[in-house]
Amino acid sequence: MVPVIKVDIAAAMAGLQRVRQDQIPFATSLAINHCADASINDLVVWVQSIFNFRGQQTAWIKNKWFKSRWSDKYNLTAYVLGMLDYLLLHEVGGIKTPHRGASLAVPLGTLRFQRIPATLRPRYLLGTGDLQNVLKAASLGPRSRKKQFATFGQAFILDLNGKRFIAMRTGQDVGIPANAARLKGIHLLYFLTPAVRMVPRLHMKESVEKTVAREFNAAFARGMAEAIRTAH
Repeated sequence: MVPVIKVDIAAAMAGLQRVRQDQIPFATSLAINHCADASINDLVVWVQSIFNFRGQQTAWIKNKWFKSRWSDKYNLTAYVLGMLDYLLLHEVGGIKTPHRGASLAVPLGTLRFQRIPATLRPRYLLGTGDLQNVLKAASLGPRSRKKQFATFGQAFILDLNGKRFIAMRTGQDVGIPANAARLKGIHLLYFLTPAVRMVPRLHMKESVEKTVAREFNAAFARGMAEAIRTAH
């Protein structure tokens, strides 16, 4: 007669069920959330290599451009969000048109490479902005206030070779160098156009996919270790 040995695996099965229901989802959520945050860090580095932020710092870009929404063990979906509406155009391409008015003002010359102050923006230069609120927000001292009052409304629209520009006289000291001598004392600040064609260059989806492929396995292993350590 062959001896029969019986083993009660109910406790083991209950343990495995607990791992399946609690610890694996917990570890997966930790890994997904790590990937979401790592994706934002990678995106910040990437966009700094393809866009000119005119002096903005990494923390500013991270806080203003992107946001992560975490998963939990009951909903294993995290999101990496682009927070600015024009990021969609940088991602998929398309035509950018003005939010208001008839034209987009595209900065020229050294304005392309700096954070444009309020007093060098088109509405201020053309005298169509709210001067008092601009100066109040800038918290200017008396001397700076007087100097910046002098530039309010000092620009004008210039038609040149079938194109339109916002321009100023080069004798006005606005802290940017003059154009070439052929423009005879005129500094071109902005090119006016009804629309700009945007080509896809953000590649946010591809960037996040690369981050997840690189980070997930190790993050999941760390998550499982944490789940086991904290299990009751």
